[in-house]
Amino acid sequence: ASQDLVQILHENKTQHHKHLKKASGIGFEEMLFFDDQSGNIRSVRSLGVLSMLTEGDDGVSWPTFVEGLRQFNAR
Repeated sequence: ASQDLVQILHENKTQHHKHLKKASGIGFEEMLFFDDQSGNIRSVRSLGVLSMLTEGDDGVSWPTFVEGLRQFNAR
């Protein structure tokens, strides 16, 4: 069964991803995370989640999104 998960939490991103894993049953190695804070990238990466740093205030750029997908598919 398909399940939509929308979570916006202002907490430690490591804990957030642990909650997502538990709620979804999806493993860390099957996740792709984008964030504009390098500390969040490092902490989530330590779980085994592919984590991409975004630049600027415009969110995820198309080139960063495509690069994230490329790296994810290369896993």
